Amino acid sequence: MSFEEDLVSGAWSMRRALNLATLAEVAYAPEGDIDFTLTQDMGLELVHYMPDGASQGFVAEGEKVVILAFCGTNQLTDWLVNLRFVSANTPWGKTHRGFKNAYKAVADHAQAAAARARDTGKVFWITGHSLGGALAHIAAHDLFAEGVPMGLCTFGQPRAVRASSDDLVIGPRLPLGYHRVVNGRDIVTRVPPTLPHTGTLVSIGRRGGWFGQESDGAEDGDMPALTKAEFADLQERLRAIETRAARGAQAAESVDRSVEGLIPGIKDHRMPTYVAELRALVPDTESDESDSGFLMTFTSAGRTTRGGGRRDTGIAGGVFGTTSTSTHESLFGADRPVGASGRVRSSGSESLGADSQGDHTGSEPTDDEEMIPVVLRLIDTSWAPSGEVEILSRNGAFVTARATPDALAAMERDRKVKSVEISRQGGFVELSDSMPFVKGQPVDRPDIAEDGANAIVGVIDTGIDVLHHAFVDANGATRITAIWDQYDNDTGPTPREVDPNFPYDFGTLYTAKDIEDMRAGRRDVPDWMRDPAGHGTHVAGIAAGRATGDLPDGMAPGASIAVVIPSMNFSEDRQDPNSLGYSVSHINALQFLRALAVTENTLSEKPAPIAINVSLGMNAGAHDGKTLLEAAFDSITALGGDPGIAIIKSAGNERRHKGHCHVNVALGRVDVDWTSRDITRDIDYFEAWFNHMDRLEFVLRSPRGGETRPVSHKRRNNREVVDGNIIQMKLRPKHPDNGDNVLYLTIQPEARPILSGDWKLEVRGLHVSAQTTGLHIWVERSGARAVQFINASEDHTLSVPGTAEEIITVGATDLRAPFPGVIDASSYGPTRRNAAKPELSAPGLGIVSAAANRDDRSAARADSGTSMAAPHVTGAVALALSRREALGLRQLNTQQLRSYLIETVQYGSGVHNNGFGFGILDVAAFLESCDQEP
Repeated sequence: MSFEEDLVSGAWSMRRALNLATLAEVAYAPEGDIDFTLTQDMGLELVHYMPDGASQGFVAEGEKVVILAFCGTNQLTDWLVNLRFVSANTPWGKTHRGFKNAYKAVADHAQAAAARARDTGKVFWITGHSLGGALAHIAAHDLFAEGVPMGLCTFGQPRAVRASSDDLVIGPRLPLGYHRVVNGRDIVTRVPPTLPHTGTLVSIGRRGGWFGQESDGAEDGDMPALTKAEFADLQERLRAIETRAARGAQAAESVDRSVEGLIPGIKDHRMPTYVAELRALVPDTESDESDSGFLMTFTSAGRTTRGGGRRDTGIAGGVFGTTSTSTHESLFGADRPVGASGRVRSSGSESLGADSQGDHTGSEPTDDEEMIPVVLRLIDTSWAPSGEVEILSRNGAFVTARATPDALAAMERDRKVKSVEISRQGGFVELSDSMPFVKGQPVDRPDIAEDGANAIVGVIDTGIDVLHHAFVDANGATRITAIWDQYDNDTGPTPREVDPNFPYDFGTLYTAKDIEDMRAGRRDVPDWMRDPAGHGTHVAGIAAGRATGDLPDGMAPGASIAVVIPSMNFSEDRQDPNSLGYSVSHINALQFLRALAVTENTLSEKPAPIAINVSLGMNAGAHDGKTLLEAAFDSITALGGDPGIAIIKSAGNERRHKGHCHVNVALGRVDVDWTSRDITRDIDYFEAWFNHMDRLEFVLRSPRGGETRPVSHKRRNNREVVDGNIIQMKLRPKHPDNGDNVLYLTIQPEARPILSGDWKLEVRGLHVSAQTTGLHIWVERSGARAVQFINASEDHTLSVPGTAEEIITVGATDLRAPFPGVIDASSYGPTRRNAAKPELSAPGLGIVSAAANRDDRSAARADSGTSMAAPHVTGAVALALSRREALGLRQLNTQQLRSYLIETVQYGSGVHNNGFGFGILDVAAFLESCDQEP
């Protein structure tokens, strides 16, 4: 169905909401961009542009429809600060005086649009976002006429009209209805306090789902209006942020980012966020016949197999690999068994909490069939796979699975599946080796009584040394309640075999009893249970280690500890043939840890709050919080709304590695250059993201002078051999995750290894929006760091998924200097959509913690990086959750914990900084703040 046909035929739908949201977003653009987008993407004509400040908008027309669209204010903070409770009378009731005056400025244009629809017999739609939503609501009252097919749909609309009688409520009178779309906890929908809401509420952004509900006088389903006192407090906080930010450069940008980080509900208000959330609920219309084929090309260099033996492995949607054997030789240690088949052991469908389950559907694959790990986002959660698919987990709209190539292609065509992402590898530990440490720094734990005994610290990492004395209690008993080793398919029971609450039939689950038996010598200790890589042990020691020998306490020395060792490849030269990749392994790990904490199971005496530390990350991706992986991470905490669970992620150590480039694209040409080192590898993988209104053309030049054919919106795919290398480029317009455009680029050896020298990506601007933020390109990192951009950018270097909206992201600082600063490796924010990341920073230079796999079971070592900073915050969050649990207080959720962390930082000005966030962790102040009721 075409864009216009969807607006004029059939009942209201989420696709219609997306189409109208797209129009409301376009209303923010300058006239030329509006004209271009309406013509090129929607088949509509721009009839009139209204550049009237607060009343900016446009009138568009098609063969069967007339559109009146308003944008909101570009200065949301200023608008909220200056909003006053001054009402005005209208023929239909009361409204806000500011809304009435803003509409009055464009009333003549609106009335002309309505007359145009009436005279031509066309459908008339009115839409708008934010203040524009209020204007749209008022316009519907003003323009209503019997017999005219009129509809109203608003996004993030403030409370606009109090009708003087039930007969004048606009929703029931409109033939096409009045739908009011609200994303998450959008705070603008709660003001002004003096007015009500009407219409059909459509709530989006909750676990990837939605619901629609008619509002009545009690406004069922809506968040309550702010009281006058609450609104006055909000305005005071906004004024303070404006005042502080005005002292620095780029004040407006700094205000917006700081306000989003400090005040829950502001970030949900952005119009691009509304569009992205709606896209997640609507089947993709931009895919073409080549999409699935391109996806499979990434895996054609070799995929994981179900059988043993040796097989080449390559990229799967961004998966790095070389060759692999039937034993695992990696950061985890040598000669580690991964099982003869690596298969899920049995079927079933027991639930994981309220929304998650694992099951096995479809026909049973044979041992020699290739199984590709994937993550799905569903349109319809009743979806069942066809073909050879193993479902690993479900969590609302998100599914992890393994599938054969044919089954994967079927998923790409399935209308109940929104998007499919092959699970990437990436996932390197985030350490800094910039300097040696003669004498390291102890964990920055304050002198407090709370030790975290009523909380769990979850760690997804290389493992934990089960024999180290840092992980026992005062009686010498282990505090490690569970270790789920996703690699080990041979040694012991799977999680499901231990407890049906865990729907995972792969890997081995070690319980506290198993660990006690190892510590007492009643059971052999596998090499990998000593964590040969040592990273996970060091991280766990910072977050939850107990003093032993010369090693001081970690942050939460009394907390229980649960560890997941993800089944993924950590470096190019040491591979696991049955890797699940970063996405699948981590999503399953998070779901397991959540279930361990919040459900009744055989491993925990009772449900307990949990703080989960993630110190492994990737480089490529949109970095905007809206991709499938980021959304799946956010779904674990119900968009940060579920109490008693938080995920903390290291910012990454990418800033100095030159893996990101940001260029401002103009009409004409700009070049992105990188140097390729003479290092043998299977693939270089790049993602370049840019505004959905831009039209760009790409040509790649090799170091030997050869060049590819151009790729653009007109020719989206290109695969050819250039100077002995296989070059593949695919342009994906309006990506289903976020609506932006992305170029995927891979370089692989053919007659020659990947060429060393300088490569050049020529970017030619065919149409460039005045609102564009330029082009961001990232190269997926590898252990060799074979690619470095010549014109690299330090900003926007956070590792994915630290860019997810409801993960607390932590940078690394050096506290030894008189004026603490960010260490030279720590990645900088913000996200690509300018969100405030990292939220804060913590000590990360030369931090002393537990040393794994030593004869001395109290051994310590110093290490640096954001991997050392994040567990400081993880442990602090565990302390806060534990204290509230002990006091019987209602548990905090991620959004509340984030606010307390930000409000209590040291060295903070209240303004976000791309390196250290809002400031440096102050544990004592944070805990004191968390004692109060939110």
